[in-house]
Amino acid sequence: MEHLLTFNNDMLVSGIILFVTFLLIFTEGIHHIERSKVAVVGAVAMMVVGQMMGFYSPEDALEVVDWNVIFLLAAMMTVVSIMIP
Repeated sequence: MEHLLTFNNDMLVSGIILFVTFLLIFTEGIHHIERSKVAVVGAVAMMVVGQMMGFYSPEDALEVVDWNVIFLLAAMMTVVSIMIP
């Protein structure tokens, strides 16, 4: 049976960034770095590495962003921050 995906360096680097990001999110109590900051740094790292390794361009990355979800999450975070003293 033919493999549909082949493992390459792009996948390895992306997987490492994903693993480190989740590890930092799960261990927030130890290092006291906020989850939101870790998530943003992970996303920026993924975009920078993706551009450097050439597996997508900034236009490709912005094209697949679902802006409705981004604005919904931003609105929900705003409401929660107002409700929690």
